[in-house]
Amino acid sequence: MKGMLITATFNMKKFIQYRPKVAEYDGEWQWKSSGMGYIFQANNGHFVIIDGGMDKEDPERIINLLKEYSDDPVVDLWIVTHPHKDHCNALIFLSQNEDLKKQITINALCYNNPESFEERCDNDIKIMDKLPEVFGCKYYKPQSDDVIQVDDIKIHFYFVWSDIYIMGDSNDLSMIFDVGNDDFKVMITGDTAEYILDHICNKFADRLHELKSDVVQLPHHGLDGGSDRFFAAVGADTVLVPISMAGYRVMIADPEFGDGANARTRVGAKKVYYSSLGTCEIEIPSNE
Repeated sequence: MKGMLITATFNMKKFIQYRPKVAEYDGEWQWKSSGMGYIFQANNGHFVIIDGGMDKEDPERIINLLKEYSDDPVVDLWIVTHPHKDHCNALIFLSQNEDLKKQITINALCYNNPESFEERCDNDIKIMDKLPEVFGCKYYKPQSDDVIQVDDIKIHFYFVWSDIYIMGDSNDLSMIFDVGNDDFKVMITGDTAEYILDHICNKFADRLHELKSDVVQLPHHGLDGGSDRFFAAVGADTVLVPISMAGYRVMIADPEFGDGANARTRVGAKKVYYSSLGTCEIEIPSNE
């Protein structure tokens, strides 16, 4: 799979942090899921989507957002980091809505889920297994150190669940990868854990320079799971925090989340984007 080519012209044009509906939640903090969604647009107008949220409203909201950038949205690749509802439900709900499916073209899906976690993930893994057939599209199941090359953009996977067999939480299934090129890269960590990020630093000890990115998504909605070693290797000065309004309040005020790798990285960043504060474009270098 290394060097796999998706036939598409993909020079990064836009990078968008989407606010899922659940990120609007502003009630009492109870580890309410915060959702996550990221969208890259190519110069030819096509998109790469990562996750997308957990509510039935999210597919329509995403499609309406895509239509702000393209009259006929085409998604060359939809990646799901792991099978938790606040990350995979948008794609699942889209697959169940015939009217919305007619408004979008999906060329390929990408995820890697173990059968052993099916029951622990409310059978969403079984549902996701059927989605390539539902959408009539390709399916990619990446392995660690695989690269999906899309014209001059590459998606490099640094971790998939099969790298470590001591997982106790389905958040640890999160694929970790970067998206970008020599001019601009975004590191995606999903809901991963500190020990996994440290594992990546050990595995790629002779190639740590490959982790260098301009932007990093803080793991597990910015609340825990961070690694100082990993963040130092990534060296990003822009930080993404996919968090709900309730989570944002806790993150800022609760001492439990005020000290740790995520907090240190967030405080030290030049720019921080919270999805709870709204959908927004992330500044990228001009490719003109």
